[in-house]
Amino acid sequence: MNWKVSRCGLMLGIGALVFLLWAGGFAVYLLSVSQSIPSSTHSKIFDVRHSSPQVVVVFVGGQHRIAEGIDLFQRLQEAANSADGAEPADGMLYISGVDDHIAVAFVEMMLSSLPKRTRTCCIVVDDISTTTRENAIQTAAWLDSLSTQPSHVILVSSPFHLPRARMLLRHYDGDDRVITLWPAVYPRRRGVGAQWLLYLQEYHKLMLQWLVLRVS
Repeated sequence: MNWKVSRCGLMLGIGALVFLLWAGGFAVYLLSVSQSIPSSTHSKIFDVRHSSPQVVVVFVGGQHRIAEGIDLFQRLQEAANSADGAEPADGMLYISGVDDHIAVAFVEMMLSSLPKRTRTCCIVVDDISTTTRENAIQTAAWLDSLSTQPSHVILVSSPFHLPRARMLLRHYDGDDRVITLWPAVYPRRRGVGAQWLLYLQEYHKLMLQWLVLRVS
């Protein structure tokens, strides 16, 4: 009888420990999501002239991410062109994960307002990637192929998705570049319950991907 009680207590203790670790990780994830919201520090990227190209990377998962990435790229180009001093290096925009005809048409429509030279020299669309992991692999390969290596990358995605996107990009690209998170915030269409469910789903994806990377 005592053995059964001890075993039950051990299982409860292990269960409580697992829950505390899970809850602590979820709290860290939520903190990471909240820290990705633009603050006054984000405006500094528009105030500094860069000798290396300003690179905006968009991990596609919705049209709002594409629109936000293109808008940010345009603002960076305008800031660079209006600044005093030496001619800045051309900025670059990499849109990863445009894998269906609707998304392709939307990207083409959004880019049509940009000068032809900019569309030709400075924008690359990845139509191969279908997962966040593939986004990161293709982006890392593209960054490595650039003749002028950027020291700084601005990563655009949804707030809940950015922690996993950054983790994977950091894993496949290395630690040499600074990654600034830029959330594509869109009008809330979900109720509170659905929003929390989305956070829970993404947190579990993040933890699973973290385990896969550690094992591999």
